[in-house]
Amino acid sequence: MNNQDSLTKSYELMEKAMEKAWDMWKMGLTSFTSVQEQIENLTKQQFEQNKSARSKMMEMEDERQKLMTGNQEQLRQMVEEAVGKTYAQAQKANEEMAAALNKQVDMVIQQMKQYQDQTHNMLKETVLNTYLQSEKKQYSAIANLTNQVEDLTKKMISMSTQIQKMGKA
Repeated sequence: MNNQDSLTKSYELMEKAMEKAWDMWKMGLTSFTSVQEQIENLTKQQFEQNKSARSKMMEMEDERQKLMTGNQEQLRQMVEEAVGKTYAQAQKANEEMAAALNKQVDMVIQQMKQYQDQTHNMLKETVLNTYLQSEKKQYSAIANLTNQVEDLTKKMISMSTQIQKMGKA
């Protein structure tokens, strides 16, 4: 009877151990799934934030562009008025001076356009570099999380193998 009771208790203990092992396996898989969902959600959020930031940056750039164009137009109008008054008051001898002034104004406007284009390009390049750096950091974080998940999976598989070996022994 003692051997029979001992054998029955051993089977019960092994059965409980296997149930606990399966419970641990389920908890591990649940944790793995939860971590993966969190990574996916964080990645989606980051992409949405980046998209929103790009959109806002482009809107700001468009507004700045409109403002600079408006300022340039006002400057051009002011210069034209000044040149017009000078031309109206000047004698024939002053006509050459007014023409030279118009050329200088055109050069200044062209220089302003060049500076505007350079500023626009520098701003776009800065936005692009910032976005690329952000994406590199994001991909690095995702890679680190993926490596951690893979390590956790390997540990869980090893633990499952050990539990199975314990069950066989």
